[in-house]
Amino acid sequence: MSEQNNQSRGPQTTNSAHTASASQLNDAVQQILETLRDSTIAKRICKDTRSAFWTRYLEVAGDYDDDLIERLDKDMDICLLFAGLFSAISSAFILDMQSDLSPPAADTTNALLELIYHTIQNNSSQTPIASEWTGPTPTIICAISLAYASLMATLLAALGATLGKQWLGYFKSSVRSRLVTIEERGRR
Repeated sequence: MSEQNNQSRGPQTTNSAHTASASQLNDAVQQILETLRDSTIAKRICKDTRSAFWTRYLEVAGDYDDDLIERLDKDMDICLLFAGLFSAISSAFILDMQSDLSPPAADTTNALLELIYHTIQNNSSQTPIASEWTGPTPTIICAISLAYASLMATLLAALGATLGKQWLGYFKSSVRSRLVTIEERGRR
């Protein structure tokens, strides 16, 4: 009878040992699957074609957006640098040409000194003849107009580059935030 008890216990003990090892094996497989789900090394395989499309779109669009942002940011920096240098040089030329828009100061001073001299001498019979200034020549007016136009265009280019850099900052933050779903981003 004791042999029968031992034989009857044998299969139960073996079954419980198999159940325990199967449970441990199941737990190990679950841990491996969880690790693979969270892994960035293995790409996720989507059985849903729509989800696979949007996942691939996100990868390609992210690479394109990063390249676009980097290229445009460099272009805007170059534009701002050129605009700053050109406007400084243009302003220097404008300041130099401003003196051509008014009569020479030496002529006015000489005419006033001559008038004072004749007044002191009480020599009213000889009135000094002040040279009359006719204004700047058309060439000077044209040159100054072009200089002001180029300065205005340079400042508008700098404004455009600044607005472009602000837009890039907004675009970069919206790309990085990813608060919207992939489908919504693709529809924008």
